[in-house]
Amino acid sequence: MNETSKQEGAVSYDIYQVKSGSEYVDYHFTGLQLMEQFGLPFSADNYEKVYSGTVDTASKSNSEVLESLFERFNLQHPADFRGHSMSVSDVVVLHENGRDTAHFCDSIGFVEMPQFLNPEPALTATVENAVTMETSGLEVEQHYGTWHSIDSREIGGRDYFLMEHDEFGDEAACVIVDNTGKLAAQDVMDGFSPEVVAMIAQDALLDKMTEEQDAFRESLITLSAPEVLERSYEYNIREDILFGMEEWELDSRHAEALLASPTPLADVYHMYEQSETDHMDTVRSALEQQAEAALSADPRERNYLRAAEEYQEEGYDFIDGRMSTQSRLTPGDDTESHPEQQEQPMEEKRPSVLGRLKEKQAEVAARDASAPRRETPTRSNDVSIE
Repeated sequence: MNETSKQEGAVSYDIYQVKSGSEYVDYHFTGLQLMEQFGLPFSADNYEKVYSGTVDTASKSNSEVLESLFERFNLQHPADFRGHSMSVSDVVVLHENGRDTAHFCDSIGFVEMPQFLNPEPALTATVENAVTMETSGLEVEQHYGTWHSIDSREIGGRDYFLMEHDEFGDEAACVIVDNTGKLAAQDVMDGFSPEVVAMIAQDALLDKMTEEQDAFRESLITLSAPEVLERSYEYNIREDILFGMEEWELDSRHAEALLASPTPLADVYHMYEQSETDHMDTVRSALEQQAEAALSADPRERNYLRAAEEYQEEGYDFIDGRMSTQSRLTPGDDTESHPEQQEQPMEEKRPSVLGRLKEKQAEVAARDASAPRRETPTRSNDVSIE
């Protein structure tokens, strides 16, 4: 990671770049103007050294040396360089004649930043140096200036502090930090309102559940393959619970109650497991619903009364092509929903053709019976010859 040692007519340098990690993402490739606009404090703690070397300084000013380094680390990377091409937010420290200077690569040119080498003393809260109601001069991440405590509130077993800006006082919105100084809420206008308390409690609960799931995942790695497979269902349900926690909004009472548990994620999973419906009932329901859908799509089974029946009948078991079940909308007399059941005026019936034919046959038979009979002479086989 080092080039040759310092030579005559040359100056040594170090290149620093913003650390990787989600907490530093806002600082990557961000110029000083934007950092000030978004309240991002400039701090050497956000940087790590990525390269050291020497550069020729013959007849060159510091600005020319810096520009030559910028060109080299964009167009001609040294073989052992592992950082990204030099860009906005990088810092170059020059060591020359026993004097060190730090230069911030800004949107245009470099800006000398002496605080990179000699940070101003400021209070940084730690577990050993916790925030209290007497705290002042506190630096808060992502916010300009320093802050002091004006109120406190216990949420889920942890103390939180309402902080006012040292310079702007009540002219600026407050922030809330936990007892380690970690930012919990910003742009706070009404102190510890129920909405703010609920938001803080839910965020803390999600963080606690996430840590619990990370530990559960690590424990799975130590198990055998069959054991991991056996617990995969539990892992997936716990992941679903975490996903839901990012979408749902809990009230402060519920969030604080869960936060008080040492294992809130496991508690929620076990409650889900106890209240889960029988798996085979769900499978059977799906089977029956799919069968009904298939019948509806089959033209041979199409019943044009079905749509009306689905609206009128009490349940799917009564759908049979006949509107026979009492309407849910008109209890008692159901003639309003079943007009076909209303009494209809009697209409004169037309006699059938077969009936008329039978009547005619009876009439002819009666007439034949009453007519006089004519005697028919008897024929004999005897022949008389006179």
